[in-house]
Amino acid sequence: WARRVGADAWPASGTALDGLVRRALARRGDLAGLARIDAELKQLAASRSEALLAELARLAASRGGGAARLLDWDGVRALARGGVEIGAHTVTHPILSKVSLACAERELLDAKARIEAQLDAPVHGFAYPNGRAGDFGDAHVALVRRSGYRYACTAERGANRSGADVFRLRRIGVGCDAPALLDLKLALAGGRPACAA
Repeated sequence: WARRVGADAWPASGTALDGLVRRALARRGDLAGLARIDAELKQLAASRSEALLAELARLAASRGGGAARLLDWDGVRALARGGVEIGAHTVTHPILSKVSLACAERELLDAKARIEAQLDAPVHGFAYPNGRAGDFGDAHVALVRRSGYRYACTAERGANRSGADVFRLRRIGVGCDAPALLDLKLALAGGRPACAA
């Protein structure tokens, strides 16, 4: 949408985040700038980041931005029918360490309940929003466990060996990797390559 929206469309209030948004709008295709905006938004209170995201969405829509390219519930159900496991990631994506435990618990339970109601199937997996060290702690891990999830994924890179904590699982990035590169990542992590064969 930045191709249709100029930097002058965003108000210059003097805050660091507003400056980042204006620079990203001025530099079309500035993925690094978008990453910096994302990092700044994650540090704000949930209500403030939601308000800023809503304003960006309103601005994009007013300048001819297309509809969001997210799955609707029919699309999610189709994925589930096709064998893709659907897990939860909270309702509003707060960094758990930045909200009260009561709020975190509500996010965990409500996300699970909503997905289960839509899919008519249990939700076993959870992914911590942002998922890095400091974004969640032992109390959040305990909440995930008590909320009925069977495992949880972090955003920490690495392999999970036998005996790993199933509520602090690490990940290996996949992205748009060629099968041979994915095989290499799996082999380095101790897995059995099978993609390129």
